[in-house]
Amino acid sequence: LIHPKVTTKVQTHVMELLRRVLVTPAIIRTFVELNVFPAMIQLLKLSNEMVVRRTLIVFHIFSTVPSVKESLWALGVVLVEPVMLICRDNMMSDLSDRAAALLLVLLGTRDQWMLFVEANVVGIVLQLLAHCPRQEAKEHAITIMAVMCEDLAIRREVLERGGLAPLVRLRFAGETHEMRRQAGVLLAQIGITGERLEDIEKLEKQRWFKVKG
Repeated sequence: LIHPKVTTKVQTHVMELLRRVLVTPAIIRTFVELNVFPAMIQLLKLSNEMVVRRTLIVFHIFSTVPSVKESLWALGVVLVEPVMLICRDNMMSDLSDRAAALLLVLLGTRDQWMLFVEANVVGIVLQLLAHCPRQEAKEHAITIMAVMCEDLAIRREVLERGGLAPLVRLRFAGETHEMRRQAGVLLAQIGITGERLEDIEKLEKQRWFKVKG
């Protein structure tokens, strides 16, 4: 799949065939045993949007089986990093929707949360919240943030990276009620409520805050 002589057309076709074949947990586990993940991860690093899109779809199918989801978690930064970079580099495309959804799947356990911090996922998620125009990607991003901010150290990381600005903006002007609600919950976790929240919202409108990537 990743040989120089293999064309993007073939790569796209193979991923589409996989999508159609992975119809039962047993078949999905069989492909895991065939060690398809390393080649698929390399496909995520390609510049061809169709190949990347199909590969993200197939990773989502794999993640529907709990035991396989744990195998994806075990890949750690090897998988998290290319998915994170897809979010960063494709904010105007539906690729950011699919990649952010996969990041949410990869969030996993508390051990994974710290891996996300070390890989700068917090910075990328904040960039999505601040700059991505796509509602679906932002919904996944704020859910990731809501889960991770249960940890005090990660809440501090969010503040250090300028996370107040996009959260306050979403609290008052998020596209959906659920997005506004989650932003409010996150700000409350951080300790920003009431008059303090209103004061910060005024400062945010003047662009006094900046997200650090």
